[in-house]
Amino acid sequence: TVSYSSFQNGMAEWMHRTVQEKARVLLMPTELPEQFWPEAVVTADLLSIVLYHLSLTF
Repeated sequence: TVSYSSFQNGMAEWMHRTVQEKARVLLMPTELPEQFWPEAVVTADLLSIVLYHLSLTF
């Protein structure tokens, strides 16, 4: 993107924030240490992809 034009990243930033929020929801009810944060992010991202593709098939 062009310098000082962060608005061009809107969709990417929205997706990044959404995945982070889903990861936070996965970790909230647990008492797992922060070292599991990367795994929660990967899991949240995979869940988003799978659920999106499932919604296309019905």
